[in-house]
Amino acid sequence: MQITYNELKEKILGCFNGKNIGGTLGAPFECYRQINDVSFYVQENIHRNPPPNDDLDLQIVWLNAVERFGASVNGEILAEYWLTYIYPRWSEYGAGKANLIRGFRPPISGRIENVYKDSCGSFIRSEIWACLAPGHPEIASVYAWHDSSVDHATDGTYGEVFCAAVQSAAFAESDIRTLINIGLSYIPENCLVSKAVRLVCECYDGGLGWKETREKLFCEVPGSFGLQTLPLEKWTENDYRARPGCDAPNNIGIAVIGLLYGDGDFGKSICLAVNCGEDTDCSAGFAGALLGIIYGNAGIPKKWSEVLDGVINTCCIDLSEWGFFLPKTVGELTDRILFNIPRFLQPDYAAKPLITFSNEKLYSLVANEGKELFRAPYEVYGKYMWRNRGEQRFDINELLRLPEYCECKEFASFKAVLEYARAPYIKEEEKFGFTLKLICSDISRSPHWADVRVYTGKGLRTDCVSFSVPLQNTYRYVAKQDFSVSLTEFHGSMEDIIVEISLVGRHTYGVIKATLAVADSRDVTAE
Repeated sequence: MQITYNELKEKILGCFNGKNIGGTLGAPFECYRQINDVSFYVQENIHRNPPPNDDLDLQIVWLNAVERFGASVNGEILAEYWLTYIYPRWSEYGAGKANLIRGFRPPISGRIENVYKDSCGSFIRSEIWACLAPGHPEIASVYAWHDSSVDHATDGTYGEVFCAAVQSAAFAESDIRTLINIGLSYIPENCLVSKAVRLVCECYDGGLGWKETREKLFCEVPGSFGLQTLPLEKWTENDYRARPGCDAPNNIGIAVIGLLYGDGDFGKSICLAVNCGEDTDCSAGFAGALLGIIYGNAGIPKKWSEVLDGVINTCCIDLSEWGFFLPKTVGELTDRILFNIPRFLQPDYAAKPLITFSNEKLYSLVANEGKELFRAPYEVYGKYMWRNRGEQRFDINELLRLPEYCECKEFASFKAVLEYARAPYIKEEEKFGFTLKLICSDISRSPHWADVRVYTGKGLRTDCVSFSVPLQNTYRYVAKQDFSVSLTEFHGSMEDIIVEISLVGRHTYGVIKATLAVADSRDVTAE
């Protein structure tokens, strides 16, 4: 289906105005485990002066990264922007920053020593990817994964992938239940985000009221967010069952309560999300953004939008650093996103004319529709039959199947995954195993041999200094080689392993790095 430039603009304006409205409505109730009774803003002096919100701040940082790097933006690039321009060091933000500063890269930076890896800090920033890839959840979900890998993992990442897929699909589909099912198709069926969303849908279909559904959600998929302000004497047995920091599933379930029980009404939906308590600005912000996309900016009731008038205030962005450009309004943010959509989409889909230019309009976009909006199963062979090779970029199927601990990089003619045998810690005289996997990209049209050399720091020794592997271009062919390193002596608290890959007879060359923390004789764990 075709989406015109004006339609895109209307929906992106609606998305971020809805996000701003939902975040402002929920801000005073964040962190409280209680049932609220909210029907409108409760803050004073917010006319054209909404409270700043990290949910929107972080996405502005990502937009600046996209404006410089376009479609090539990935977790490592976003991590550089994170360290340069973002202030907060709390919860998952702080854990991710500490890991990055120590030398760990995404996706490991979001996974290790991070109690909050399943929390809400990444699903709140899904809108930027949905709006840069409108009507293409298969693209938006990939960038959502890279985004989340900076400071989240597992259900924290599944949460952002779900939200980005739902919001991207909303540019081409307006039915809430269909959108929810599209989002579910992009995440594992057995993850907690999927469990929470399916539970809410089942309760709604079974005729339960929203308060009963909330109670069931808190019982079966408990979160810990609202417990921060709840006195211990008021904790229930279910509260003690909640895993600290595992809050994305519960709060996404709350957002779905608002969307289903809100009956399509913008104000009712965001108020219900806030009235469930917990991370209220996040759940209402997601619901408001989604409905803003579906209805467009004109579909948001003026009583909600006129108060804020599209003004953006920030609190988490370090503007003392050079090279950052801050939009002051949702209108300015929208214009910058619209300018970047063509360069963001076209490189990945050059064979399909997503962007059409004409005299009457700046451009229009070809969006997926119907079944095309759902994630194509990994097992479907026919989708790739015409070329029998892999994409240059990891698609969402590949990303969701990556090993628990790994490094992954995309080069011009191949993709590389360096899999860790376990969490990245090594003790003296201990062996640590790796598996290098190489996948031919669609640029390379003939088989090659890859020469690989392994370089280690002074304290490490490898059992395989160099080796060669055949790199075929046949369907889903993966070249594999195992090797290991041993810690022979202490030279520092961190040790790097450099894997250098070159294709015989070509100039193609790539480097992928692993980092291990040196542990003492005590047991260490990944979490």
